[in-house]
Amino acid sequence: MPNVRVYSDSRIEQERPDLFRSALEGVQDVTTVQRLPVDFEWFTDDDADGYFTDTLNRAHRPERKQVFLDQVLLDFANNTQMGDFGELDFALVTPDIFSEDTNFVFGMTVEPWKLSVQSIARFVAATADEDLQRASIRHLAKHEFAHMRGLADPEDFDNPQRDAGGTKLYDGHCANTCSLQQVMSVPETFQLIEVLPEDEAGFCVSCVSALISKREE
Repeated sequence: MPNVRVYSDSRIEQERPDLFRSALEGVQDVTTVQRLPVDFEWFTDDDADGYFTDTLNRAHRPERKQVFLDQVLLDFANNTQMGDFGELDFALVTPDIFSEDTNFVFGMTVEPWKLSVQSIARFVAATADEDLQRASIRHLAKHEFAHMRGLADPEDFDNPQRDAGGTKLYDGHCANTCSLQQVMSVPETFQLIEVLPEDEAGFCVSCVSALISKREE
């Protein structure tokens, strides 16, 4: 039985614990689709002696008012406070984040490291509707956690999403109306949430089958 550790920084713990619960629901959506029994643990910044906030501060780029996610992921992966390597680790953070050669990212998953980080920043800034904020965080969590659970490469999809411009931004995503469809903006996220089917957490039939096939990996 896999162990899923879900982390939050101190601001989420203190100000928006509802968004943490939404992220946890998104993770649970994936494990439910996979028919996978799991143990969940919630780690707060206090549990780690302020480690998460310190890591985010070190990776902060004041000229961009963002956190460099690549540095955070590497720090998380190499730090023994994150626990045994190979566990499933999902972190929800407050700051806006970016990766190499991007303006921003909502989140990122490194499947071989079993590590995912997701930001609440853009969804909270885009709308005062807290129900929509929670729905967006839940959606992104299940999207990223499905990557962690094995759907991360174009060959994992029956109908892989392609970018007509030839970039790789859409690689490892599903072209169907599906929770694993790539979105590139907050409005696109809101629109996709509206049209996703309610059953199987919004995953299409082929992605449900693929997730079930990877449940033991």
